Amino acid sequence: MIRLTYLFIFIFLLTYPVFGQDPKMLDSLTHLYTHVHADSSRYLIVADIAELYSRSKPDTTILLATQCAQWSEQHNFIRGQAHAYNRMGLGYWTKGNHIQALSNYQKSLSLCMQINDQAELGLCLNNIGLIYFDQRDYKSALKYFDKAFAAFGSVRKKDGIATTLNNMGLTYEMQENQILALNYYQQALTLAQQIDYKVCIGQSLTNLGYSYINLKKYPEAISHLQKAQVIQEHINDQSTLTSTLLGLAQIYKNKKNYSASLEYAEKAAAKAVSVHIMYDAMAANQLLYEIYNEQKDYSKALQYYQQYKQFSDSLLTNEKSETISLIQTKLELTQTQKEVEELERDKKFQQTITIFIGLGLAITILFFLLVVNHRTKLMAANKELSNAKNEIEKQASLLQKSNQAKDKIFSIVSHDIRSPLNALRSAIDLIEADLLSPEELKSIVSALNQRLSHASDITEELLHWSRSQMDVIEVNPIDVSITELFQLKVDRFQQQALEKQLTLAVTNTHTTLCVKADEDMLKTILRNLLNNAIKFSSPGGIIRLHAEPYQTTETFAMVQISIADSGVGIHPENISRIFAQQGYTTTGTSGERGTGLGLGLCKEFVERNGGTIWVSSIPGKGTTFYFTLPAC
Repeated sequence: MIRLTYLFIFIFLLTYPVFGQDPKMLDSLTHLYTHVHADSSRYLIVADIAELYSRSKPDTTILLATQCAQWSEQHNFIRGQAHAYNRMGLGYWTKGNHIQALSNYQKSLSLCMQINDQAELGLCLNNIGLIYFDQRDYKSALKYFDKAFAAFGSVRKKDGIATTLNNMGLTYEMQENQILALNYYQQALTLAQQIDYKVCIGQSLTNLGYSYINLKKYPEAISHLQKAQVIQEHINDQSTLTSTLLGLAQIYKNKKNYSASLEYAEKAAAKAVSVHIMYDAMAANQLLYEIYNEQKDYSKALQYYQQYKQFSDSLLTNEKSETISLIQTKLELTQTQKEVEELERDKKFQQTITIFIGLGLAITILFFLLVVNHRTKLMAANKELSNAKNEIEKQASLLQKSNQAKDKIFSIVSHDIRSPLNALRSAIDLIEADLLSPEELKSIVSALNQRLSHASDITEELLHWSRSQMDVIEVNPIDVSITELFQLKVDRFQQQALEKQLTLAVTNTHTTLCVKADEDMLKTILRNLLNNAIKFSSPGGIIRLHAEPYQTTETFAMVQISIADSGVGIHPENISRIFAQQGYTTTGTSGERGTGLGLGLCKEFVERNGGTIWVSSIPGKGTTFYFTLPAC
């Protein structure tokens, strides 16, 4: 089916990338307008609000856009003027006043070129292409659509690309190339659905529906048009909705379902009049006349024929008066294009001059560089020597640290690990010689077990430290119960504490606290801190283990864990040394020795698990170590 004269032309020409009169969008823009202080931003918001009314209240669009253009001109805000004239043209286009529409598009085009606003330029080119489409100059229309497509593509404006694809499809359809038309419509629909661009989704569905009408595939046509109707009613896209309703009315008329056809045609006629789309009103009345004529209801047929003629005569008169003005406007548009091309040529000429100036400067700089080249080489040679010296010093420092680490390991192995192993060997010799009574054996085994546990802890600590120096430790965080872990460590160190007459107390009242951390690392941290607390506490002292939620400025929850003793404390000058990687240690209250690596390892493990560690100490009164970890 060939579309009714002018019907779809002046419906789909409104494929401008706007929303319908969306109440939520209108409220949002109004709220934004009242809270924005910059004049330029307010003008653009007014243009966007004007755009929202373009499909339902074009007079409101024209009024708001005119006011926006005046404000922008007063403040020499070119971008605001470009947006305003484009929206003004859209309002006139909806009303069918194509002379005024083209005149405003032309103004917007010139301003967009001046400020290189590619997105708005794409809209102007698209709408000017629609002017040529209306004149049935499809070659020129496609030329402008191609330019619009390129402009939108340069700024990745997907809604504009989808709109242009729809217009290309319509142009090919009017040239009866249905295959290309369907292809472009489907591309437009797919892209519009990706970005949830509802106006274009509805228009693409309407276009596909008309293409299927032309192919006499009525089930497919009805399906697409009904989907379009739902979307257009939801977003209040009145102008395109009239086309959708007319398409459905035509299908049901062809199928002789006159009641359904009348229902859709009457709705289309009412909506066309309400938004002042005279071509749609004429087409709807013509269709109503044909329906009643086929039903032999000549009275109503005559009524609608008369209304159809009134619209037709009015439009014909307007078309005659517009033709000369359109030609004149197109000539002005051509002149504008020539001016734009001249601006482009001037711009290229200026670029060429700039290049020659740049080359001259480059030659001058090159000459200067040649003059000072010798001196520069000498300076570069001195710098290389200085860098080489710094590198040698850096390598020497690393080598010294490596030797210190090696000495530390040998010292620990020779004393802290070899000593309990020698004691174990001596005990085994006594047992093999059957020189120990059961009571002596029991006492020796208990003491050996303690020394071997200490040696095992030192070995594990040494392995952790060595691996940390090679940066090969992996963190595997899991949910760990603090209460359970506290009890495990109290059981582990209870005997050691009793031997020094110390009390281990868990003061934590948050029995459900849980942290997200590597369990082995957390055990190592607690073992080192508890071992230090016992080591530096005097008989009769108390060691408290405590955990509680920790309030930070971060967006995630933390848990703070503390180990507090009533021991000898740490002198202020030593606070900064205790977490050093190279190790720092002193003798305990009972002559206990340590590796000096434990606290440095604690700091590294805490930080690798996303926490921090610090210490508070008063000499002679005790020390408290605090650290935080992420909560579960």
